[in-house]
Amino acid sequence: MSIYCKNPLEKEKDKQIAMRNLIIEIVDRLSASYWFIPITLSVLAIIAAIFTLQLDIRYGDVLTEILEPLGLLNIQASDARSVLTVVASSMITVAGTVFSLTMVVLTLATQQYGPLVVSNFMRDRINQFSLGAFVATFIYCLILLLGGGTASTASVPAFSGLITVVLAMFNAFLLIYFIHHVSQSVQPNYIINSIASKLISALDEIFPARVGIDSREASNEITLPSDFEDMTRFYLMHSKQSGYLQFVDADEIIKLASENDLILKFDYRPGVYIIEGEILVWVYPKERVTGAVLDQLYQSISLGAERTLVQDSELMITQLEQIALRAISPAINDPNTASLCIDQLGTALAKLARKDQVPSAIRLGEDGHVRVVTDPLDFREFLGTAFDEIRHHGVNDPMIAAHLLHTLEKIVPSLSIDNERQYTYEYGATIWQLCNEAPLKAPDLKRVAERFEALGRALQDTPLLESAIR
Repeated sequence: MSIYCKNPLEKEKDKQIAMRNLIIEIVDRLSASYWFIPITLSVLAIIAAIFTLQLDIRYGDVLTEILEPLGLLNIQASDARSVLTVVASSMITVAGTVFSLTMVVLTLATQQYGPLVVSNFMRDRINQFSLGAFVATFIYCLILLLGGGTASTASVPAFSGLITVVLAMFNAFLLIYFIHHVSQSVQPNYIINSIASKLISALDEIFPARVGIDSREASNEITLPSDFEDMTRFYLMHSKQSGYLQFVDADEIIKLASENDLILKFDYRPGVYIIEGEILVWVYPKERVTGAVLDQLYQSISLGAERTLVQDSELMITQLEQIALRAISPAINDPNTASLCIDQLGTALAKLARKDQVPSAIRLGEDGHVRVVTDPLDFREFLGTAFDEIRHHGVNDPMIAAHLLHTLEKIVPSLSIDNERQYTYEYGATIWQLCNEAPLKAPDLKRVAERFEALGRALQDTPLLESAIR
């Protein structure tokens, strides 16, 4: 029996991959935390308090001579201590108020828009910074009150007191802006536009894929091995844990496959839940699989307890879809909000359709050989993911059904591939058929029929669809 041992270079490479993936995971977790920015600002406040105290102790007389003629340091030590006490007590009170308002907003958002949307509030930098600024100012004042007695010129150094007043004024304006921001952040338009902008940014990063090829240009010259369908030729790499597929280091796995002359087959995209023991990667051919390859593959794939926004574009689609579903539910009955979600999903569909490059399932390495076979999110699946649930629950509402058809009509000019036009027409026909089967009144059914006819006219110039539309 041979025992595999890594050489120092392989060990160092494994460490670099693991560290890079760990950094990505940590950054994503910190961006959705309510403690990182407040604690960071609090630490900076402690450092700033010590620094300003030392300035007062060493250069207090010089600073007084410079600033006192301007009326900025014309304050008694007892008055300065009173100011510090007032600012400290008010800041901790305001921090508690900010925390309470934030919790109220999170509760309302969960009830109104669903738990998936809460992560967007958790990532809000204004909320995080506001809480941190108030807590940091409180700590700054507390350190000054504790350390001010060491100053030779006054029980509370005057320059540090001036900084406290500046911070208090800044926090007063910050509180005004925070209240405005909180009131704005619970409005449907703000939430929907925020999620939609992230979705559009994700599409810009994912499509075209950096390691993919254009499916419209994929020629017959790019072929898989003749025995690629033979399952006995694969090494089955199983998941060591259960969780959501959060991150796949595409650059690293392409490089790894190229170096070892492998083809890696992925059945799942980021955002899919994988059970421990489930097949994570199919590796071809199995005779080239070594312990080092498996270690690097495991380190290039990250699983976690929740879905993240790092590579999971479908999460943002689902968020918009869930907002729309809650809006059209009998308990809320807000079709206008649902229409806003449909509009943004239509915008994302149109942007995807206008992409110059559509990733295929085949990904090539720098050597031009097939290295990864994956399951990309194409137009048809995007269309289904975005609208299936809304279509299913919204066909009884003529406003929602008509708006879905109108949105499909508006994305027609962006469609440049025949099968995309075919999918769009078939999807519209399904909506029309479901509305025919639903208990709609004649005027409502007529409204939906007009929108379906408008979709057909928009697609009339497509030869592939002429017979179907007529």
